Amino acid sequence: MRRKYCDCTQEYYAASPVLPIKTFIQQVFSCESIRHALLLRLSSSANKHTETIHHKHKMTIAFQEQTDDKSHQSVMSVRISIQWPPAEANEETTTMVLTTPGAHYVDLRPLKNSLSVFPYQWNWAMAGEEVVIAENEIEFSHEFFNSMSIIKMQENKLKDIDEKVEMGGRDIGKFQSLESGDRREDGVMVNPDTGLEQPYIEIWRSLNPNTSTPASQVALEGTTSTVSICLDVTTDRFVGRYIRIGSWGQGVLWDKEDSTNWAPISTVRSFYNGSIWESVLATGNNATDFPVDFDGSEGDVLKVGDVEWRCVELV
Repeated sequence: MRRKYCDCTQEYYAASPVLPIKTFIQQVFSCESIRHALLLRLSSSANKHTETIHHKHKMTIAFQEQTDDKSHQSVMSVRISIQWPPAEANEETTTMVLTTPGAHYVDLRPLKNSLSVFPYQWNWAMAGEEVVIAENEIEFSHEFFNSMSIIKMQENKLKDIDEKVEMGGRDIGKFQSLESGDRREDGVMVNPDTGLEQPYIEIWRSLNPNTSTPASQVALEGTTSTVSICLDVTTDRFVGRYIRIGSWGQGVLWDKEDSTNWAPISTVRSFYNGSIWESVLATGNNATDFPVDFDGSEGDVLKVGDVEWRCVELV
């Protein structure tokens, strides 16, 4: 009987593609019970098809809402202190993080006293994405760029060991606002001084990226409107990111073919003084290859030296 239904349906589509299928069923099948069963199945199939369309439509809308979500704001943050309990809180770096509305970030942690770690002037440089996993809880992915991993891979390369190195597990911080207006972050991450995962407490302060200068940090009050730009490079030779927010920019770059330095990582921090971009920090052999004065559109490519940077976000 099922084969007969299928044959009749095929006959309907072949002979009368414009005839309503309900009319076709009523004309072909004389048995009332068969007509009723077929019409019931047809109605059920139509409802399921409609539900599927509605479900796909809802999923499309939800994805679009997530894509268009601007809950992330441009953020320029400096770290006030870090504590690895039970040790006391201190701050030996001038850590700054620039984060775009699209959740791309560059986190650069230059040391205040760089003479002890030549040739570096920082104890950690990273870039990646921020992922909100719960209210006041953020995961900081630094698979895109992690100086600790790069240094270890470079050491392995010198030892003729060809393998990718992942340093530490997930970096998740829980935040709470303090009466001072600063933010406290609690979490677990790799201590760059020990190479071990340890609990930490960090105090962060958001700055106004339009009015803060190298000589005067201005705490952010409320929100401010500013331009955010993110440029990336991911080639066989280079991996890097440069972010500019307001009058500030900073970036990280790894030249895999640079054999003159045992860890060929370049970093920059730049400030626009009203007429030109001036260097606040510049380290590495490719420190002049960053797109500091990029003036294009999203999707544009700018070649600086041997590095081709692509603008992946402009807000």
